[in-house]
Amino acid sequence: MSMKNTILPSSVTSINLKSRLQQFKEDEHLLNIADLTREYFSKQKEKNSNHLQSPETLKLHKEWEIFGRPMTRGVASYEEVKQIVKSGSPDTFMGLIPNDIINGIPLWNRTDKINFTNAWSNLDKVGGMDWDSLYIVAAYFQGKFITLIGNHCIVKTIVMCGYGALIPCKIIYVGDTENDMERFMSRKHDIDSNKRTNQNPVDRLVSQARSGDKDGEKKMKTLISLGYNVKGQVLPNGKDLVNVTSENYILDYVGKFGYDKVSYVSDLVREVWEGEQHHSFTIGVFTQTYFLFEETFRKHSKTNSIEGSDIFKSFLQHEKDSGTEQSDFIIGSTNEKSELVHSVRLVSKLNRFCKSNFAEKAGFPRLGKVLVSRNHFVKKLQDDDIPSNINEL
Repeated sequence: MSMKNTILPSSVTSINLKSRLQQFKEDEHLLNIADLTREYFSKQKEKNSNHLQSPETLKLHKEWEIFGRPMTRGVASYEEVKQIVKSGSPDTFMGLIPNDIINGIPLWNRTDKINFTNAWSNLDKVGGMDWDSLYIVAAYFQGKFITLIGNHCIVKTIVMCGYGALIPCKIIYVGDTENDMERFMSRKHDIDSNKRTNQNPVDRLVSQARSGDKDGEKKMKTLISLGYNVKGQVLPNGKDLVNVTSENYILDYVGKFGYDKVSYVSDLVREVWEGEQHHSFTIGVFTQTYFLFEETFRKHSKTNSIEGSDIFKSFLQHEKDSGTEQSDFIIGSTNEKSELVHSVRLVSKLNRFCKSNFAEKAGFPRLGKVLVSRNHFVKKLQDDDIPSNINEL
């Protein structure tokens, strides 16, 4: 979803992304695709997979063929490629590069892993590799070739032609500063991802944020301020970083319920289920509930003489201490996607807590009636929004 119209506090919008996102480190972020391929086959060999001992055994077992010929007209030789990129002048051209010197990069692109199974499946579909179907785009940066598009195609050439084979690539050189490459590669990946199905939402989000896309930057700042570690790219600053099952769900909830509500719930879950990954739909159910009954919760929290008491937090802490997991609040969510349905069940549990000895032990008066009644719940909603299980209250 777009966050163009979402209002965020200045504490979020003023975040300097450059200082909060991981910066390029060659030994950590440059991943040689040939080495990743060697590692894959080495692991398969350890598993005693007969036909996955090496690229050669896989090709032989599958009886894959090579169709057509690699492009040659207008394609610079590898020696010519090296001369062109060393000239220091920005350029875009076709050239031959050894397939074992090309790298991926997870910071500005999505090459932190390769789906080898998909590559083999694609080769199976056509009975081998067709040169005409390969499309590889690589950028030249500080003496290295880094893929923008074509990781799987490179792997296919390794299997069919061997390590070190010269392969035609579209080569782009835009400059040798990190800012040049970060903006260029991220933007290129973002454009490419919008027309392909093998890019997941978090990959797109990272690319948009690093490419200077304003909506992407706003989303990344929001997630950073909430303390979420987006694809391992965020630097800690105050809050311990945690992972979340769906960044997009969290952004949807910020747009739907407001940043402050999501921030409160996120911090609550961080304190109660310390160090655990946040289940995004559970965050949504908690936020939906808090959105509806914030004033009720605040009022009841003041009945506790202990300063800073919070009835919602005390309830969730009791649930956690009783062995309840985040996912237990959304049982049946595979079929039931309504936050309100799960909110009804959450409120029902909360009502029981408020009438129990456990609430009294936490410093709250033990209620003789429910904290949130069925009528109270219904009055907060439009007729069309009333959940199907409202009678559970």
